[in-house]
Amino acid sequence: MFDAATRRGDRDDSGSDLPLDAYSGATEPRRVALALGAGPQAVQIGEVEPGGPADLAGLRVGDVVLALDGAAVAGADDLIRLLGAERIGRTVEITALRDGRVERVAVTPRERRT
Repeated sequence: MFDAATRRGDRDDSGSDLPLDAYSGATEPRRVALALGAGPQAVQIGEVEPGGPADLAGLRVGDVVLALDGAAVAGADDLIRLLGAERIGRTVEITALRDGRVERVAVTPRERRT
């Protein structure tokens, strides 16, 4: 997902929309997300490419992305939009839920390899 498919207009299906009420990794994930300024939706990571930006940042399958550089992520399409050309090669902060805890990690998106 952090290999910027958006540069070519491709859809990257390595993440899926997740209503936070459905997330079982925290007792009250929606309350946590709203306290952080995130909305009621997020993106659950479904795949992490070995050696890719998400892997190098320590993101894992199952992590729930709440925000990118402080902007709430409302779904997979929203995350792809936020990962526009201006963020390629520039470190961004991802706020994610993992096992009921809020994690902040630095990720440097890159151009997708073909």
